Amino acid sequence: MAAKNKPVDQVTVADLGLDASQVGWAGARQEITNVAQAPAREAGEKFEDDGTGADKVVAFLEQLKVV
Repeated sequence: MAAKNKPVDQVTVADLGLDASQVGWAGARQEITNVAQAPAREAGEKFEDDGTGADKVVAFLEQLKVV
């Protein structure tokens, strides 16, 4: 609760001794070349337990190299 009322110090680029061309989009060293929507999630695999469900799950995890 005390942090809620504590003042926040605001520092400008000039206070840090930086040039405005070094920060933000102007100073970015990376360039965005393409933006695409994430692929839709596919349905997962369902296991029906016919007495060997645990073996199927372990085999699946071994395939993913989790176990």
